Amino acid sequence: MRLTALCFFLLFSLALLAQNDSTRYSGGMFYQYNDGAVLNDSHGLGGMLRFYPVNNLYIGGQGASYKADMLFQKSPSYANLSYGGLSAGVYKYWERMRWSAGLFFGGGKQKSLIVTEVSGDTITGAHLRKETITLMSPEISLEYFITDKITFFAQYAYLMGFTKHDSAIRSHQVRFGMLFNR
Repeated sequence: MRLTALCFFLLFSLALLAQNDSTRYSGGMFYQYNDGAVLNDSHGLGGMLRFYPVNNLYIGGQGASYKADMLFQKSPSYANLSYGGLSAGVYKYWERMRWSAGLFFGGGKQKSLIVTEVSGDTITGAHLRKETITLMSPEISLEYFITDKITFFAQYAYLMGFTKHDSAIRSHQVRFGMLFNR
């Protein structure tokens, strides 16, 4: 908790030292589609906040949560992944667009319920698994400035996660959303 508070304090301090007069920070929400080995064809919501402390560099935080329904031996099951962390990268303006490439690093929790036996309408056997996960993701983004304060946001990310039991998550993510700039 103290480390998180310290990181956010440093982020705000860096934002105050912004050298460019255009955008100092941006934030908003996004919808994401995931296509991966574990949570195939799942959807979720997330949010991000970016600070632009110096020209061509951003640092910020983001997080998301998504759930996927799984069919395990014709029984309804699900998996959920929620995560958050810090991101940093470089950006470049081009006309009414801002391109960026960066890296996300954070943690989260994976939860899955596997229903193994169903008798009529009653679940007679199930396995619930909860575990923490460490995540890393390279990201490529494009923001289109609708106005000086509002941008449409599109991003591709390849999420890689590792648990203490050496199970790995790999997920292609496509995100769309709106960011508000100041």
